[in-house]
Amino acid sequence: YVGCFSDTRGLRSLTGRVTYDDSLTVARCAAECAGYALFGLEYGTQCYCGTGLAHGAQRRPEHECAQRCGGDYGGAVCGDADRLSVYHLPSDSSPSPSHTEAYVGGGHHRDRDRDRDRDRVAGYRFKACWTDSTAVRSLGGNHGAVLRDDAMTAELCAKFCCGYRYMGLEFGSQCFCGNHLAAGHAVPRAECAELCYGDKREWCGGPDRLSLYE
Repeated sequence: YVGCFSDTRGLRSLTGRVTYDDSLTVARCAAECAGYALFGLEYGTQCYCGTGLAHGAQRRPEHECAQRCGGDYGGAVCGDADRLSVYHLPSDSSPSPSHTEAYVGGGHHRDRDRDRDRDRVAGYRFKACWTDSTAVRSLGGNHGAVLRDDAMTAELCAKFCCGYRYMGLEFGSQCFCGNHLAAGHAVPRAECAELCYGDKREWCGGPDRLSLYE
């Protein structure tokens, strides 16, 4: 257990995979976040995964994380409103066996392994971590294509996007294709920190973030 930390909808403290479960337990969240360095539980039913705590995350007094887990009536705590109960996963569950450790925002952080961004995939070359939004898609608009698959990998996306100039992986299970970028801009690679659902050795973007290839 790492501690109780702040969290907000606009600036998430853990930016990897997210699951919602009315029967959430600490063990269930840990299993969902296998492959990440950290997991956090919020408001009784929300589970967040990440490679490290965002710089805006602040350690809070333990009494602020007081919400009972939705699936555990034995007294286990799952954060609270805008509060995360954060846990550190064993190193054999992390994306990289070799890592450096530091403390960010008062909490544990494991450096993101850049090698999980495949430099080349089936003729595509990694370009950048790129912003995206549901309101204005960077890829996959009127002249693009979109695939959602719980077995998503970089290779699967490359095969689906064959013939398009760009491909982008987002939120672990989404693949977008297109011949031009309609919106967005490059951001630090650390913001693309979601592991691919089909291969936890690879990164597949993040919330509103594309692992962009050209």
